[in-house]
Amino acid sequence: MRERTLFYSLDLAGVGTPDVESMDSYLCRLAHEHCLRPKDLIETLIAAYQCEGISPGQRGRHLNHSKLNGHTRFGQQILNTLEQATGKSLGASALSHLSSLFPGMHFANKCAPHYCPKCVQEESEHSHGRLLWQLNCVQACPRHRVRLRPTDECGAQAQKALPSKHRPWLPGVCPTCGTVGFRCFENDPQTATDDEVWVAEQMGRVVAQSHQPSVPWTEDSLRQGIAALVSARFDGSVVKASLTSGLSRASVCEWLGKRARPNLSSLVQLAYQAEADIVSLLDGRYLLSPTSGAKGKAVQLTNRQYRRSKTNLEEARIALIAACDAYPPPPISEVAKLLGINRRTMRTKLPQECTALAERYAEYRAAELESNYAQAVDFFSKCAQALTDKGVAVTWKTLQGESNLVVYTRGTTLRTRAFREALRRFQEKCPVENDRNFAKNPASHDAVCTVPLSTCQP
Repeated sequence: MRERTLFYSLDLAGVGTPDVESMDSYLCRLAHEHCLRPKDLIETLIAAYQCEGISPGQRGRHLNHSKLNGHTRFGQQILNTLEQATGKSLGASALSHLSSLFPGMHFANKCAPHYCPKCVQEESEHSHGRLLWQLNCVQACPRHRVRLRPTDECGAQAQKALPSKHRPWLPGVCPTCGTVGFRCFENDPQTATDDEVWVAEQMGRVVAQSHQPSVPWTEDSLRQGIAALVSARFDGSVVKASLTSGLSRASVCEWLGKRARPNLSSLVQLAYQAEADIVSLLDGRYLLSPTSGAKGKAVQLTNRQYRRSKTNLEEARIALIAACDAYPPPPISEVAKLLGINRRTMRTKLPQECTALAERYAEYRAAELESNYAQAVDFFSKCAQALTDKGVAVTWKTLQGESNLVVYTRGTTLRTRAFREALRRFQEKCPVENDRNFAKNPASHDAVCTVPLSTCQP
């Protein structure tokens, strides 16, 4: 006789297709079947199976969508225990089986889960969240060619929002107002670009085939596929492959040299530029994708955008000479930013011009600081004279109050040094008058300033 499981054995939706259900969606549906909130179901699961390193009661982190759908240690533990609790194979609902190919960073969405507005309206109450929608590089639905929306956005008015304890946790239902199919939005979803649809279609094929036991995807097979791509499309130049794809110069070299693993977004960006089929790259081959890829400019999926400068050394030399003659002269970093060149490269290739500009800028800054110091001393001196005219002793506290500025006694800034200099000069100039004023008001001699920062002048 089959042993009873802790939870009801709910089937995972869409197994073996691009519409396979995600882990967080399965948890929400399973919790709904047991009349529990997802966090309560996870706590019950953790308490029953005593997951190592995870203690019940830490409710805030249990429903972390990126950890559940990605290949983190927490997500793998929840997946293993949930399979025991339901008696179902749920490996296809997460990406933990790809942990040997890609690092965990930039894998699954760290914000709220995403959904296709048209899919959830068509499926109504039988909707489920797709694992494909939760990938960080996927921004569109390949079936309806519209952009995905995050579930934390609501189209209803603010007064229609439900209290936190009454908000539903179910795929296809707005968690803010409880509208089924997210029909709280009256406007149509945005149309996705061809680039976004291409990425979604490619990743849909990866999600559909990734959990099949017959697929021999290994780290070595991925390197073989990337090497075949570089040889076929970039004449074997790893630098050209990186720069053309908008990646850092040494990215592909690091991947092929076994010094780093490509994150998923970077691999998709490389495959897009080469019009490569991502599944074939994972198999260790290079094949053209069934749909068209790049049509000129590379798609940008990584968080950092590497922009290549078309400025040559002669143009950089002319710009540095012009900067030396300009007033005020700009720093080398500003010139390098305008030209799109790394400042260390400029210092290496054009040492004489960079040295001349650095000396010119240092002279300008020294003169500017000297002028600012003189103006600050003059300002504090006028404040000290104003105190004397009022019959108030010139002390650290009273001078701060009159200037309406905060000056710290142990500071070494330009303001503090100018303040000390003005105070020293005035006390040497008018010691008798200052002592007479101090005798009239001895409480004014206090080194602690009570002037709030909000009232200070810039």
